[in-house]
Formats: sequence, structure tokens, C-alpha cells
Amino acid sequence: KEAAEKVLEGWEGNPEHAETLAALVGVDLGRCSRIAVAEELFQRALNGRRSRVGANARSLASIHHLFGIFLHDAGRLDEAETELRRALALPSHS
Repeated sequence: KEAAEKVLEGWEGNPEHAETLAALVGVDLGRCSRIAVAEELFQRALNGRRSRVGANARSLASIHHLFGIFLHDAGRLDEAETELRRALALPSHS
């Protein structure tokens, strides 16, 4: 089975780990030109984490950072900059 499907299957059991894994799998899928699937995983990871911990939680920074790398690699530089700035703007403690 594809890694993305396994991540989505395991979402309910341990959402925090699934969110982190989704972001990491997203980077790899982006490098394999699976852009739409990768972006879906990033959005799901961000939305899931945000709904669990709030929009200003420091734990969102790693996902924003990885999403920024993904967007940069995809040549979407303005969006990449936005995501990287979001990562940097989060408080250092949450």
C-alpha cells in the first residue's frame, strides 16, 4: 500500500504522529512529483494540528516549515515564503 494511504488509515488512532508523518511523507511525495497528494497531506496535517492545539501553537511550526520546503521544491516561491514565515512567527513556547 502507498505510504499516503497508510498515514490516512492511522489518523484516528494517533493524530499527532499521523500529522507529523503526513508532513514528512508530503515532502517525499513532492520530490516524486505527486504534488496533489502531497499537498493534501500537508493541508490535512495543518488542519488537524490546528484544530487540536490552536492556531498559534508552536507545534505547528514544523509542519509549516516542511510545507514551505515542499512548496519551494515545487517552484511555488511566494507560497513557500508564506509558510516559512508562518513557522517563524509562531511563539517560541506554547
